[in-house]
Amino acid sequence: MSSQLYRLGRAMARHRRAVLTSWLALLVAVGALAGLSGGQPQDELTIPGTEAQEGLDVLDQRFPEAGGTTAQILFVAPGGDVRAVADQVRDVLAEIADAPDVEYVGDPLDGTDPLAVSDDGSHALTTVRLGSELGDLDPGTVPALEAAAERGSAGTDLEVHIGGSVYAETSVHITVAEVLGVVVAMVVLAITFGSFLAAGMPLLTAVIGVGITMAAILALAALTPVSSTAPTLALMIGLAVGIDYALFVLSRHRSQLATGMSVEESIARSVATAGSAVVFAGATVVIALCGLFVVGIPFLTVMGLTAALAVTIAVVIALTGLPALVAVAGERLRPRPGSRAAVRALVEQHGDSPDTPGLVGSGQGGASGATSARTMGSRWVHLVTRRPLLTVLVVVLGLGAMAIPAKDLALGLPDNGSAEPGSPERVTYDLIDEAYGPGFNATLVVTVDIIRSTDPLGVMADLAEDLRGFEGVAQVGMATPNP
Repeated sequence: MSSQLYRLGRAMARHRRAVLTSWLALLVAVGALAGLSGGQPQDELTIPGTEAQEGLDVLDQRFPEAGGTTAQILFVAPGGDVRAVADQVRDVLAEIADAPDVEYVGDPLDGTDPLAVSDDGSHALTTVRLGSELGDLDPGTVPALEAAAERGSAGTDLEVHIGGSVYAETSVHITVAEVLGVVVAMVVLAITFGSFLAAGMPLLTAVIGVGITMAAILALAALTPVSSTAPTLALMIGLAVGIDYALFVLSRHRSQLATGMSVEESIARSVATAGSAVVFAGATVVIALCGLFVVGIPFLTVMGLTAALAVTIAVVIALTGLPALVAVAGERLRPRPGSRAAVRALVEQHGDSPDTPGLVGSGQGGASGATSARTMGSRWVHLVTRRPLLTVLVVVLGLGAMAIPAKDLALGLPDNGSAEPGSPERVTYDLIDEAYGPGFNATLVVTVDIIRSTDPLGVMADLAEDLRGFEGVAQVGMATPNP
């Protein structure tokens, strides 16, 4: 494979302008396709074959009115008796009923739901059902609910708090953290290479690769459901491997330039040597990501395939786009004679001994005298290989110590209990937990087919009694038949 990669590297260097133009044209074309297709990622996540998913499917079929997004409205009575301020509670409910997209507002004080009022009578909780799915919810819906609750309780001491699934985040959004990550990478690369030009090349090729990947995912979303988390995963992995794989090639190229090798020959050899590592590393990651297909969960499969696409593009652009970009830079990437980058490259190429042939008097501007000093990397390798068994033991013990917290790891999807302290949804969550008890924020829904029963009310009463007998069941709410 090295010979083919050698020829590829030389061809990319010779046809550098055509190669770079082709990559930019591909970015524009895929971006235009994404814009014209109108594809959008979806927030809905399904796990076929699981008992929970079967229950949700039954709800969609038998209780379609329960398929929309819901909000929780929690009332806290100023005097400790929420029934004493029933008129104020209903004024708030009337205001909320007029808010946009609201289809149903329950009355917690009508006595139909035995769990609506807390045991001490100071809190009342009801549900507001909206007409839109969470992913289709208008951005102004939640502020409208909050404003309606504020209007309804104006001039009173009644506390009204809003929570529920309207605040749920089903997707991971790109934030300033990703931008800061790129900036930090730029600073680290600039310090490592001693050149902003060299530092910018891996970032530029990684950004181009990620741009093509993101546009391709949006275009794909017009043809098949794509989870909203898939583009985020592809972005993070694409940036990481895009920078990493470009560094393989660029670092080797700079080291070879420091020894006096010509630009074109150095590009060809870099692609032939470091490029082999890029292909191997990329293929390993792609196989691992495609392995998510085995799980049999559609949105995980899509996430794996889109991330694999990002890695594939990162490999291809590292072997074609980066060599072309390096060829355009030409001699400007060659480390200055006597510079720290040049000395480090010479040591890496020829070893630590100042007596290595070709270093002393090689015309590298004083670099020969400095090659007796080992680089940080070579000193580290010498240290860890001097006592290999001790090194392995320390590493294993260190990993074991870091793994200790995993025994208390609790897996699950985030809810309002993990929201920012002080946020409306977190305040409501904590108040419900305090007033109604642990577990009330994570109730279970049980569906029962009673169409063949001659005594449906008796069946539901018996079922409720059976459920109360299970360990850990604190309360059983009312049974509601479908239309």
